[in-house]
Parts: sequence; structure tokens; C-alpha cells
Amino acid sequence: MESESPHIDQNKNEVPVTVLLKRSKENYNKPTLQVLFSS
Repeated sequence: MESESPHIDQNKNEVPVTVLLKRSKENYNKPTLQVLFSS
């Protein structure tokens, strides 16, 4: 169970990173990075 906790965290971290990269490329002017980091 302890091994699954970090595994899920990494998986969830990879999802926003990809979305952020894709969104950042389209709306680089918008503070998408700050919004994600603030979350």
C-alpha cells in the first residue's frame, strides 16, 4: 500500500505536466504555470 501511494502521485504529476506543456504552448501569454503551481 505504501508503494502505491508514491506511484499514484507520480502518475498524477505526469498528467498535469503534459497538459501544462500543451496549454503553455498554446497560451504561453497566460499564467498557466503560476496557476498550476499555485494549486
